[in-house]
Amino acid sequence: MEKIIGRVGGGFLGYDINCSVDSSVIKGRIGGSVIGKDVDLTYGNGTINGRIGGVVVGNTLEGSYSENSFNGRIGGNFIGNDISLNGKNKITGRVGGQVIGFDVNLEGENGKLTGRLGGSVIGADVNIDYPENFPTILAALLAAITYFTYLESRRKSNNSGRR
Repeated sequence: MEKIIGRVGGGFLGYDINCSVDSSVIKGRIGGSVIGKDVDLTYGNGTINGRIGGVVVGNTLEGSYSENSFNGRIGGNFIGNDISLNGKNKITGRVGGQVIGFDVNLEGENGKLTGRLGGSVIGADVNIDYPENFPTILAALLAAITYFTYLESRRKSNNSGRR
């Protein structure tokens, strides 16, 4: 199995990506060993689906992809977020809605994905290495899911203890 390894966000405030990939499976972890989530995805024939997190506490991911696009959803039908990505080497798009969500602006080539998720002030830098034969659009999806998971964990920790 080959690896997808990198970071979304800075050295202090961010999440690591450490996943193994083969021709149809992405398995690993985003975040750290304590704060983070497991990745268990299956892909092929233009579809990807699986879980980010555990069976009880986690999110379902479902979508369709091509070399130049991904359209799907993370979470459920009622409490979930749309994901739309477009481009082959320069990938742009959005996770979430127009008001609550973030922009995707990434570049991938020769097994290296870089760029930014979110805005220029509030957002996260992306620096990921991925196998050259792995679809760049799916590497960008993994980066977007990582930032989504980071934001979700921050939102939950900021709301804990409030009455």
